[in-house]
Amino acid sequence: MNTNQKGFSNIVLAVAIVVVIIIVAVGGYFVLTQPSPTRGIRITGGAGGEEGIPQYPDGSVTLFSPNGGETYAAGGQMTVKWQTKNVPATAGIWIHLDTVDGRHLDNGDLVSSYTDVLNTGETTITIPLDIPAGQYKLAVTIAQELEDVSDNYFTITNATPVLTKEQAQALVSQTWGGCTPDTCESVIVTVQYNNGQYAVTARYEGLRDDSISAQKKVAPAYYSNNVWTLGNATVTQRCQPGRGQQDFSSDLCF
Repeated sequence: MNTNQKGFSNIVLAVAIVVVIIIVAVGGYFVLTQPSPTRGIRITGGAGGEEGIPQYPDGSVTLFSPNGGETYAAGGQMTVKWQTKNVPATAGIWIHLDTVDGRHLDNGDLVSSYTDVLNTGETTITIPLDIPAGQYKLAVTIAQELEDVSDNYFTITNATPVLTKEQAQALVSQTWGGCTPDTCESVIVTVQYNNGQYAVTARYEGLRDDSISAQKKVAPAYYSNNVWTLGNATVTQRCQPGRGQQDFSSDLCF
């Protein structure tokens, strides 16, 4: 072997020794650099290794809704939608509110345990009444390991006071009027509550009209300055027998 070949062999041997030392130093295996996670996905750090909680090293989660710009009321409902990869449907989902300074809200847990919500891709939750009004992002976490957060902030407003049936009946009487012997037989008032918004329905039965037997008015109810008011109403009617539709419709009776 000539001198140049011997020198080259020594260099190869030295490099091999250095590689072995590096492998031993990092625990006997290669650490491969993975691409940065996409769109808000982040590792929450170590908690995924807790006893009894599975890990999904190849998994990911993407939050679709709420993703910013929405408005909800404390006490109302929020629909959460997400998608996962390489995570089983039986995995538990943790749902939490993040504040504008990037921390978890102290009382912002929207589920009580990982077994409450499974990885179905969608769930509807009720926002606790004690959540302070403000702007938030939502964090969805899988097995305390994979997490995605809303891209932008949404708003939670103060809880709307309860609109009772008695208050709704008074609103209907003040806004649309009631029945008299010359106009109708009865007014049936109901109240619906959905996602922080009340809606009032008034059904006027037994109308003294040749064409219309009943009329229904539905309107949102608004609370401001300690006063309830009704918004614009959607009006439908049911016709007298033989004069048109027998279900409530916007079509005219004849």
